[in-house]
Amino acid sequence: MSTEDLPQIYLVTPSVIDLEHYPDQLARVLDSVEVACLRLGLASSDEDHIARTADALRDVAHARDIMLVIERHALLVGQGRLAVLELSPPGLVALPAWMASFLQTVVFQLVLLMMWLMAI
Repeated sequence: MSTEDLPQIYLVTPSVIDLEHYPDQLARVLDSVEVACLRLGLASSDEDHIARTADALRDVAHARDIMLVIERHALLVGQGRLAVLELSPPGLVALPAWMASFLQTVVFQLVLLMMWLMAI
């Protein structure tokens, strides 16, 4: 079995995160174990809190070339804070950076279109 075929770790954050300590704890974990993807799984529905948390964890993850994904918060993708939006049910496709950037724009435009259509 080639190394490409080996299982990879898909790490999910806790539902509640203390931003004062968690980014450092996460950095230590990511430095000690190979992780393919980090999923932000907060219980909060506060967009500002989610955005601040995503900003902090994105810096930690991207410094180690690990993709950060998030559920349900499409507006963060449109604001350029995240490159990939994970929709329920869980599923992830690893994308090259150029494609993630392109899809980020497409997803945001589709969300805006859906919001406009629902308003009509």
